[in-house]
Amino acid sequence: MRKTPTIVLLLLLLCYPLSVPVQAKNEIGTNDDILLAIPASVVHRIVAAVVPVQLNTESSILTGVITVEKLEDLKFTSQSIACQVTLSGKDIHLVTELLGNQIRVKVGNVSLELGCQAFVRFDEKKQTLFVKPVLNEVNTGSGEGGAELGQALTTLLDGREFPIKLNEIAPLVAEVSNKTISVHSHVKRVRVNSKGIMLNMIPVISEKK
Repeated sequence: MRKTPTIVLLLLLLCYPLSVPVQAKNEIGTNDDILLAIPASVVHRIVAAVVPVQLNTESSILTGVITVEKLEDLKFTSQSIACQVTLSGKDIHLVTELLGNQIRVKVGNVSLELGCQAFVRFDEKKQTLFVKPVLNEVNTGSGEGGAELGQALTTLLDGREFPIKLNEIAPLVAEVSNKTISVHSHVKRVRVNSKGIMLNMIPVISEKK
């Protein structure tokens, strides 16, 4: 099973925009910039293909295996993506401190549903997308300890920014006569709106004989 560092795995698709059907065109008023538009319907298909996926939950307050089973009801707004998340936890232990001593509390196997809204901002210089999840509407589902797990996840993830590097976008390569033409892309801007995810990119063209 594939692993990802955080619940905001759905934003990882931004690292691979050239591998899905998208709309690419020159954007009026931005000179030679290219606008790469990933429609919301395509994002839904990518998310459906990603799950189930394990979260990396290594921390001082939580141990065990947590799996994202479903990501549903994706809603796109200005600079954020909201969704409903279904999680399952296996062999979960919560770590707390009492009178200076660490105590491990066994929670066991649980499932829960929660709402998540992920806010994004992009740093062009670092070519890094920063994602800040905000968790809400925790429903404990089955198994004891769901409320405690929800609280631990909120403490672990809520309000923190997680970086996603965007410098791994594969170049477009074409063979013309005895030349190899490569078009690399420098991401200038990342936006989220009701239609999906938009990337403004500056093309860098090189040739090799």
